[in-house]
Order: sequence, then C-alpha cells, then structure tokens
Amino acid sequence: MDSKLSDMGAERALLAGLFEYGVEVYVEISDFIDHTSFSNYNNQLIYKCIQKILSNEAAVDLPSILSAAEQLNLADTIKSKSEIEYIDSLMAYPVKKENVVHFAAQVKKFEFARKARKIANKIDKDIESINGDESI
Repeated sequence: MDSKLSDMGAERALLAGLFEYGVEVYVEISDFIDHTSFSNYNNQLIYKCIQKILSNEAAVDLPSILSAAEQLNLADTIKSKSEIEYIDSLMAYPVKKENVVHFAAQVKKFEFARKARKIANKIDKDIESINGDESI
C-alpha cells in the first residue's frame, strides 16, 4: 500500500468520531463513506461493525462492536488483544464533532486516489502489452 494514498490519522479520527457521536455524525457521512473507503483492512472491519450497530440505532461501545463482529463473522480478527486495544484507543481519541465530516471527506479523497492509481496501473499494463498485431 502506497502510504501517500492513505491518511491513517483521518481514518482513525473518523472512526473515533463515530464511536463518540454515533448516529449524529453517521447520517452525515453514510452516503459517501463505506468500508472500502478505508485503506487499512482492520479499519474496514471496524467500520462494518459500526455500520451494523448504527443501522440498528444502538450505541457504539466495545460490547456492541464485539457483538456486531460475531454477527458479521469477523470475530476472529476483532477479538484479538491488539485489535481490542486499538478499539479502546479509538474510544479515547479526542475528535470534535464538527471535524468528523472533514475527516470523512479526506478518507474519501484518498479512496478516489487509490482507485485512480489502480486504473492508471491497468492502463499502463495494457499499453505495455501492445505488440502491433491488435485490430483498430
């Protein structure tokens, strides 16, 4: 993963904002952010769990994350000691409510950049495979 095409701080702040403010901020970002917007696989899984919790209009906390992970068959990853410590750190991560949408926009911009890079790489590969025998 090209670190220039992700912002782990923005991803962390977005998740922390969802923990802190729940559905209040989720409704503002859910139209343009989904789990694939995150570059970090574990952040994708955490977002899936948060999405499940908030779709049921429940509060986001560690027990609800663990329950959602079970329901989504993600428990093996989410229940690891390091992942629980990371989730705990997200819950304590200070983020202002008014900044959550800004962080979501940053995460989305990097998602667009990663997709553009992937398309550009495919185009480059396709161009390299030209041998002159192709039809026009």
